Amino acid sequence: MMNKIKIVDNQIVGSHQTPFIINDYDKAPYLNMTKQTLFIYIPANSNINCDLDFDYQTKKQNILVLVDQNSAVSFFEYKTGLKTTGHIEYMVLNNSKIVINRYCATQTVTEKIMFSLNGYQAQVDYYLATITNHDKHYDIKVTHRANATKSNLTCHGISLSGGQLTFNMEGKVNKNSQQTKLNQQSKIMVFNQGEGIINPNLLITDNLVEAKHAAVIGKFDQAVLFYLQSRGINQSTALKLLVKGFLLGIMDIGIDNKYKIIQQIDTYREECYEC
Repeated sequence: MMNKIKIVDNQIVGSHQTPFIINDYDKAPYLNMTKQTLFIYIPANSNINCDLDFDYQTKKQNILVLVDQNSAVSFFEYKTGLKTTGHIEYMVLNNSKIVINRYCATQTVTEKIMFSLNGYQAQVDYYLATITNHDKHYDIKVTHRANATKSNLTCHGISLSGGQLTFNMEGKVNKNSQQTKLNQQSKIMVFNQGEGIINPNLLITDNLVEAKHAAVIGKFDQAVLFYLQSRGINQSTALKLLVKGFLLGIMDIGIDNKYKIIQQIDTYREECYEC
């Protein structure tokens, strides 16, 4: 059964039984965490599939997720609230993999998202989808600290009229971290006065590394839009269909979560979609 956890301002609320350990700071005393940090510890040899609903209203985000060795973790993160600031860090140890599908419905964002691949064959697959008619700024960084580590960062965003969306992407390979693989794919589709900024960076300090990145900022293909309209679909509905396909297409999530995202996309007024 899928675990569903609600987190409000760095605190888990309700009577949820979590599949991981919360705020046991003794599990990682070397990290020097404060009590303001929400610490999520994934024990060794775990297999976890979990939905995390975040709601930030007042406090800064301050979260650390530690995935111990030989574990497989899959999170769907759905974030709401008026404003998100702060950071979240994921540390992955030997032979572990974390897959994160994330949709951000927060109105404004200034956020740092960090991945530290600290063990042999540690892996991360990260898929971020977001839409805005305000300002959203994401700094996303992955650091490869061990051999045979892999990272795949995929970000799709929609900047509607009045929005400014920024993806700052950084992939770093430390010295003596060989046979590593890095992949960055970032795309922003803009409408009318919407703005998109992508800064892709790869910092490689060792040999035997496979690294690539791609960045695209643009508008939806007018030929595709014309085709949909030729089938009797009006322009506003056609654009919303393209937006939903663009955002949902990168995520491997259940039908209930897809429906929740579709409902949120539909809350934007039609004038936000003006070309």
